[in-house]
Amino acid sequence: MHQKERPSRPAGEATPSPARGPEAGGRRVVAGRYELHEVLGEGGFAVSHRALDRRTGQACVVKEVLYRKIEDPKVLDLLEREARVLAHLSHPRIPRFVEYFAERLDGETRLYLVQEYVAGRSLAQWARDGRHFDEREVIRIGLQVGRILEHLHGLRPPIIHRDVKPGNVVLGADGEAWLVDFGAVRDRILHEIRTEGEAATIVGTYGYMPFEQFQGRALPASDIYALGMTLVFLLSHKEPHEIEAVSGRFELEPHARASPGLLRVVRRMIEPKPEDRHASATELCAELEALLGAPERRAPRPRRQWLAGAGLAAAALGMVVWSLVPSKPRSAPTQPSAQPRPREVISAVPARRPHVQVLYGLSIKG
Repeated sequence: MHQKERPSRPAGEATPSPARGPEAGGRRVVAGRYELHEVLGEGGFAVSHRALDRRTGQACVVKEVLYRKIEDPKVLDLLEREARVLAHLSHPRIPRFVEYFAERLDGETRLYLVQEYVAGRSLAQWARDGRHFDEREVIRIGLQVGRILEHLHGLRPPIIHRDVKPGNVVLGADGEAWLVDFGAVRDRILHEIRTEGEAATIVGTYGYMPFEQFQGRALPASDIYALGMTLVFLLSHKEPHEIEAVSGRFELEPHARASPGLLRVVRRMIEPKPEDRHASATELCAELEALLGAPERRAPRPRRQWLAGAGLAAAALGMVVWSLVPSKPRSAPTQPSAQPRPREVISAVPARRPHVQVLYGLSIKG
């Protein structure tokens, strides 16, 4: 029997309206609001669904995390940090964060992270269906993703996506590129926790990661490398392991048919040493614009978002009531939870590594 737990509410706070039943036309409904549809992808302890937000009538993506599948209790803190980072990302080509909460179903705690759904198809899906992008299309995609990276890398602290690849670049209904899959704070920090005193665990996608990322050192230039390999995939329809490399440099000519100018830019993007790549996404975008012959129209530029000291937004995000979670031994004391709200809210936890936030998300099919 499904029953949503409700913690005690502050005096004067309105009682939420009763949730509808857990099923709607054979579909499960979460929090009386999100009607779960097909599965988009699965990770080690999470499942992503396309869903319908009954309140707004809009499609969204709901990531459901099963507490019983979490071996390390610190992952709960990391989920809070993931939600906090997502809540502060504001860019017209990054899926919008909606909310994060917990619920109990059949005596089990489940955590949910809700994001905007991007109607479109990934570059990997287009390639599998046989679509071949011409050179100008490839340049435009590279420029559009480069502008997103320019925004992420320009934040303070900068955000490094860590998993730019064909499956994480979606072409929307208007043909413009979106960068998706921003669940990385959890996975990256979790690996850091589990490998203290050991060799660093690799986080990313083989073939699209540069060497420094294999060493556990992700840089803004690492995202540029991954974008470069994504462009190679579009030009060749071949995965990185299918292309010959000499001294760490890929032999592009037999596989990627493109003008000398575009090949020059791509070669620089995928140089083995990060210092030999473009110094920034801004520099990369300038070179791609030059190849088009005219400045490309930019998406509306959002106000700079500051991830540090996020006051009200972090408080508004306050999440998971620890009383919801079956007791498990914790290796370190936790921060006291925020004042409870109608829905179980997860309290934001200060980042332990303030210099660079790194992102790598749950895999989404396609």
